[in-house]
Amino acid sequence: MSRAFNAAGCAALIAMALSLGECCSSAADETYSNVTAWLETAPQQSNPFGAEEPTEHAPLRITDEEPPSPPPGQAPPGNPFIPQQMRPPDLRCLNPEYEDRPVKDAGFWEFFPEGMWPWSGRTPISDRHTEHGHPLTSTSWLNRPYYAGWRIGAWCGDELIDGEVGQHTSFFGGYHVGWDYDYFWGMEARLALATPTLEDHQVQNDYRTADVLVTDLNLMYYPWGDSCWRPYASLGLGIGYFIFRDSEDRRFREVLVGMPLGIGIKYRWHEWLVLRADLEDNIMFGGAGLSPMGNFSLTGGVEVRFGAHRTLYWPYHPGGFLW
Repeated sequence: MSRAFNAAGCAALIAMALSLGECCSSAADETYSNVTAWLETAPQQSNPFGAEEPTEHAPLRITDEEPPSPPPGQAPPGNPFIPQQMRPPDLRCLNPEYEDRPVKDAGFWEFFPEGMWPWSGRTPISDRHTEHGHPLTSTSWLNRPYYAGWRIGAWCGDELIDGEVGQHTSFFGGYHVGWDYDYFWGMEARLALATPTLEDHQVQNDYRTADVLVTDLNLMYYPWGDSCWRPYASLGLGIGYFIFRDSEDRRFREVLVGMPLGIGIKYRWHEWLVLRADLEDNIMFGGAGLSPMGNFSLTGGVEVRFGAHRTLYWPYHPGGFLW
């Protein structure tokens, strides 16, 4: 009995499917007939911009005549379907010894050495060192061109008043900031203080002291360029402020124009840390009762470099820096 019941159910389902197919087919036929009738009776759409007038083109004729030649002094038209070949660069211009190398007119600054001033031309990267002092290969001082540091040492002062008041050797220390804008040139500002004991030639056992403040701006020259060991020479212009009393209790508070001359050496201990030693002659021009002086200073110090390029985050070398 179950088999008979199943057979009856299957027959009912088949009949239902056939009836649904006939209904869908009739509905589709009716929809198609309605759309066709609407298209036949719909008004024709007009072009809002006006109908285009038909144009007649001359028939294309192939002849054996040569194309007309261009006027004198005018190049023939090129074939737009053929790619133009690029002219190879003249590599001779990269050689500084090439005679026909184009040179830019630097005006007044061309009379100075290359890279000497921040607003003039720079030393090319191919000439950034002189093969002395362990040249840097995978990095450069210009990667961190700015620096700040401090120095301490000794101050050996000259006579403040000729034949009357002198200076004993004393402590000397201060701070400096700088900018290396070229492989061979840079600028540095200095602020330093000394408190020498005075030596009065007219008074015995004199324990008076003086306060000496010097500040200046110096031009730095590095003859070895971009090397780990970096000797330098400096020339600057600044002022010196002297405060002291003489044996007659006269108070002096004088500002003198100074011109420091110095030599020194720097050693690149780390990417951001540099050790240095300096020997300078702090020349002071006399005035207001003070004598011209040559005050020597010998100092040692450190400087912290900064201004590096942004960090690289590539997977094969995370945390590195652009050269």
